[in-house]
Amino acid sequence: MSEINIQSISQYATPTIATTHSAGIDLRSISTVYIPEQSSSLIRTGFAVEIPQGYVGIIMSRSGLALNNSVVCFPGVIDSDFRGEIRVLVYNFSHTSGYTVSIRDHIAQMIIVKTLDTPITMREQRQLSGSERGANGFGSSDAVRMQL
Repeated sequence: MSEINIQSISQYATPTIATTHSAGIDLRSISTVYIPEQSSSLIRTGFAVEIPQGYVGIIMSRSGLALNNSVVCFPGVIDSDFRGEIRVLVYNFSHTSGYTVSIRDHIAQMIIVKTLDTPITMREQRQLSGSERGANGFGSSDAVRMQL
């Protein structure tokens, strides 16, 4: 896949790819939105995308926005059959000040990723097979790695 179709819904829609080797498509706001401290807002990007079957769009934060302003976006999944406007849920982690997203501000990035070639089917089981990790969750793989 080297090409995807997009549809502009707003005159301010400006998804871009910064460099030849950029992993993601930069997403920008089409409106000015104030996000109070410790609050979130749904930001419009003004465009829709036709992701090819067998791929998915993953919405991710921009590291500079998080580092410089304590503002991050929640990850999102854009399925290949979705044709609506891409929107981004943005959260302001600051305890002391609000943050204003302006028109055309970079707010997130979307990475297009190949999915499994075959559909997934699920079968209910009484018990799953064992593994080295088992049911150990958050941070458990760090503990296993340290034992090596």
